[in-house]
Amino acid sequence: MLIEAKCSHSEQRARDFFRFHLLVRNISKYIYYGLFLIAVGTGFYYIEKNNIDYAIYAFIFGILVLIVKHATVISTVNRILKNYKFPVVVYYLKFFDEYVLYDQEMSKKQYLWKDILRVDETKVYFYFYISPNSALILPKYVLKDNQQDEIIKLVKQNNVKYRRHRIFI
Repeated sequence: MLIEAKCSHSEQRARDFFRFHLLVRNISKYIYYGLFLIAVGTGFYYIEKNNIDYAIYAFIFGILVLIVKHATVISTVNRILKNYKFPVVVYYLKFFDEYVLYDQEMSKKQYLWKDILRVDETKVYFYFYISPNSALILPKYVLKDNQQDEIIKLVKQNNVKYRRHRIFI
């Protein structure tokens, strides 16, 4: 075993994952950003035509599209987590050269590196996607010195898609 991390489930961890997944990983972002760019482009077009009123309306529409996107994500996360109670469960993520082991008190699940779809790193977490909509969550604060670098090395060594995100989620 190369690395072992002791973790636990929490509402904040789930909330952070869903926010990350819906804001960053979900493909609906392209629709929202596309509408935003169309609105901004339309605004500049109307500025060029000296029609400032329509330009302002277009810019306001673009801003509203982004606000609606963020509000939709927040309400979706709140709806998902509304009635869910998080049990106090400690689990271990154990990283080996060939696989990642999810070790909970009553069960163990082994994920071969080839079965991990991708790994996304944020400032606070590593997300090991085991399906398009679920991931093993590894908080960085549970790792010891240089273990973050070792995990990234393992991910790259096993040809798993890896991306580092500069967001605060």
